[in-house]
Amino acid sequence: MKHINPISAWTDYSYELTNHVLTRDSLIKATNSFYSNISTQLYGQIISLQVKVKVTNGAIRTITRLINFTLSDYSKVNSVILEYWELKRDYYEVLEFDKLIFTYKIHKLDSIIKEPRIVQPTSVVSTKLKSKFGGYSLPKTMDIFQWGDILFISSDSKRALIRKHNGNSIYQIYIKD
Repeated sequence: MKHINPISAWTDYSYELTNHVLTRDSLIKATNSFYSNISTQLYGQIISLQVKVKVTNGAIRTITRLINFTLSDYSKVNSVILEYWELKRDYYEVLEFDKLIFTYKIHKLDSIIKEPRIVQPTSVVSTKLKSKFGGYSLPKTMDIFQWGDILFISSDSKRALIRKHNGNSIYQIYIKD
């Protein structure tokens, strides 16, 4: 087997799901396993990561967007991965999974990526609300005041930011006439 240097090359770290079910606990275990694997490699450098799952039928589905981080950001990254999973969990609930795939790259110190960028998951919704949109689970009510904590409402009441209850996800709401 050819050894791939994760510096300057994209590498997959796989975590087998023996019971074919992905839960919050198994996601935490897999993320911790991934972290243990890469923590021995060049601390302080920026790592790009995307978390995916392989469905038993061979399809691969993404859980997160691309995240750029350093190993010292691990707890925040772990939280963001869990938030993305919570947004997509209902959509993926009926599927059986073979494994989690952590696709990552460790950037050279002189890389063009100079700082971490961890993007919190957000959902963009309109007044034509569905409970699932693009793989994300959305609130099942039109009353935005039940969605979570109001962070911002525009003066014309057509835009709002709401932090999801019991989470860090932020809904970006645009109401169109």
